[in-house]
Amino acid sequence: SLLPSHLWCYAMPQHHQRGPEATVVSRHLRARRDFRGDVTCCSYDKVESVLHYVRVVLDFKERTMAQQREFAESIAGSLARSSSESPCQGLLAGALQRRIDALEASLEVLATGFRLVRAAVSTTLSAHCLLPRGLFSAAKSRREASRLATRLARTLVRLEEIGAGLVSDDLQSWEKTGEEQLWGCYPIPFASTLAGVAAPQSSALQPTQDVWYPFMRTDANVRTWLVWLDRFSLALSRFSGKLGYQLKILTKSFDPAYRQGALNALFWHAELLVNPGDPWRWPNYPDSNRRWFVQNGSMGVVVLISNRTSGDTIDTLWSELTLLLDSSDGLEVLVLEDSLREPWSTSIRPEHVSRLMKWRLDPARGQETLGHDLDRLQVVWRRHQSTLSNAEVGAVQMIGCEACEGLLFVDVREDTSLGSGGAPAPNVSAALRRVASHALSTRQDMPGLNFLRRGDVLKHLDRLSDRSGISWAIRKLSSYLEFHRRVVQTWAGDPRQRMGQGRALVFVCNPMSLCGGHGDRTNGILSTFVLALLTNRAFFIDFDSPLPLNLLLQPRRMADDSGSFVLDWRLRGGGIGLGSQVMYIDDRIAFQEDLSWLVRDPSPVLLVSMNHRELGALMSHPLLEARARELELPGWPHLASQLWNVLFEPTPLLRMRLVDAQQEMNLPGPLPWEGRRVGEVEQVVGSGFIGIHFRAGNESARLWWDPGRHALSMLPDFLECAARAESELRLPRSTKWFLSADTRAVLELVQVAKLRHEGKLVVLDEDWQLSHVDRSHVDLSLAGFIDSYVSYYLLASARAVVLSRSYFGETAAEVGAVPDAYFAEGCVRTDLHAS
Repeated sequence: SLLPSHLWCYAMPQHHQRGPEATVVSRHLRARRDFRGDVTCCSYDKVESVLHYVRVVLDFKERTMAQQREFAESIAGSLARSSSESPCQGLLAGALQRRIDALEASLEVLATGFRLVRAAVSTTLSAHCLLPRGLFSAAKSRREASRLATRLARTLVRLEEIGAGLVSDDLQSWEKTGEEQLWGCYPIPFASTLAGVAAPQSSALQPTQDVWYPFMRTDANVRTWLVWLDRFSLALSRFSGKLGYQLKILTKSFDPAYRQGALNALFWHAELLVNPGDPWRWPNYPDSNRRWFVQNGSMGVVVLISNRTSGDTIDTLWSELTLLLDSSDGLEVLVLEDSLREPWSTSIRPEHVSRLMKWRLDPARGQETLGHDLDRLQVVWRRHQSTLSNAEVGAVQMIGCEACEGLLFVDVREDTSLGSGGAPAPNVSAALRRVASHALSTRQDMPGLNFLRRGDVLKHLDRLSDRSGISWAIRKLSSYLEFHRRVVQTWAGDPRQRMGQGRALVFVCNPMSLCGGHGDRTNGILSTFVLALLTNRAFFIDFDSPLPLNLLLQPRRMADDSGSFVLDWRLRGGGIGLGSQVMYIDDRIAFQEDLSWLVRDPSPVLLVSMNHRELGALMSHPLLEARARELELPGWPHLASQLWNVLFEPTPLLRMRLVDAQQEMNLPGPLPWEGRRVGEVEQVVGSGFIGIHFRAGNESARLWWDPGRHALSMLPDFLECAARAESELRLPRSTKWFLSADTRAVLELVQVAKLRHEGKLVVLDEDWQLSHVDRSHVDLSLAGFIDSYVSYYLLASARAVVLSRSYFGETAAEVGAVPDAYFAEGCVRTDLHAS
């Protein structure tokens, strides 16, 4: 039966309700006479929440698919009128016709599937919410649910057959094209869909298992039905969505705009893979885990605060710190703000460090007290908490302690209490006064304080340094990477094999379904990759919205001359017909609540759509934490960067556009694609540039909708922050600033115009397209797909970045392991060594 026995209403007497609510629920479900109308196990709100979601989701998808059908019919009409005798015309007409036929067939399956989904929701809700009139009625309902599950499984099998047939025909056509030397007839996005390996065919029982698994829970709340509906609305509709987009891309490729200029390379003259041995040195600044700037202190104090530290404690802390620095010449102080929030929080911003930075620079509160010792007090915001300890982050961020005897940690992160008479609790004052009054040799014995000797600090730094770089990551993941290679080889050998040959997880981002912007997609890819690592599933990516990802990013090659990939994540065909799909777009709570259920999913191939960073939830989960410790993931510095580096490097097309941008703006090195050999030694050459990311959000001239982030009037603050970063990092005054913004309106600001005229500030000009990969119209997103990746990788290659409230710039800085980051609001130094 589709619904397990323990979720039937007759099995839950503790939930039985009588009265008007039961009558309303029965009528709302339009229950058959096999169910009683005087008792219910559900509230009306629960039933309406499920049925409303069914109406909204399926009605929208049905309208979208009707539009797809009309578009396909218009293309079919154009093909019928075409009379060209060009060999390319025949090949392209065949590719288009195959997609039109597959779309028509898939839409018929989809219509049948959606009817079955509506019926299954009604049947299971009735069984869960109402009492059957007797044993015969219960058995009848069970048989009906079983029939629906079987028919729905058959629709998945039929979709799988249609998808496999299209891929097979495309491959045959491609081989024929090679024999006739007509590769240039096909646009590059078509060729990119044939890369990689196809998922093997489902076993006879797999589709049925996919149908019933969402109900295998201890209880049945609203989300149970929403998960089930998402699973099959996506499984049934994603193939037709992919086909519709492929038809758009194939027809768009002949527009003049796509036959000329930069888009011509994207659609017609690009190579999909770089030659083995072509350098891509990533991250751009590999030694950012150990940085000593000043050397005049004999001891370092790291004061740990957090968003939970009271404002009164912060006031007391500042007063005590200024007195301490005034009385202790051999002292360096770092105030490190941690973020202690619920695991599902999404909007995390610094709470106190912005205010401390203002005090530090305000003559009335800072310089008047600190005088020339201003550099001895540093303020840093710790953005992420899933990896690295505070001791490790403090050791990395403490600038000025190469000659220090050690680091003393004072922890007031949870100081929210008040002392007698409403005064701040005395722990911060007492702790800092003990720092000043005790001899250095006894500081490790002071109660309530944690002293880290110089040797231990250096061990932290050496360990972080040893754990950096692609070579170390490959060694650490060697057993997993070998397992992944075996799965790829097995799948490539016989596409008709059964699913039992290696479990896999696929990150899914397809047309007609939201994926999020650039930063969201990066977060989703990294989270699903970690989930694959921790559950020992091979990792693949099915990403074709708005264009296939492997047009711009390819699997990372090994550093040797073999040309082999570190991890080949390319998936041909996208796993069409698989019903084991889950979606967690903008829903961290649902992902974290479902995680145990997700880990236990027996499906050989699991498809996941998500757009949030869930590394902490994954590595701390009881079913996964042992594996995370085995791989030592919590101790990896720049975890996001290292995982990204294992997966990706830019294709020739993206590299070409990056070089175009560098030359246009005259950006100095070092840059990842440049050679860095000085004599016989490879070195980082050049001081680099500062990247500034400004996200207005709602200033896109109606080209797409986006929530407001920063008013244009705030841009001067970003520029001032870049100037401060340049000064603090002792970069040359000739250092260029690269401004990446989501609106051309920034160019109208007086400060921007002045800095551009001076050659200080550079931007990509109007020939480069602005777009939002998830919110722009298809025409705009196709044109802007590559250019947004250019901006993204340039920010990732910067010496320092100034960040806005956007994951675009933040994740770019993370995947590039940019040494220094500043959050623009308050110009707060931000630690991104931890992930």
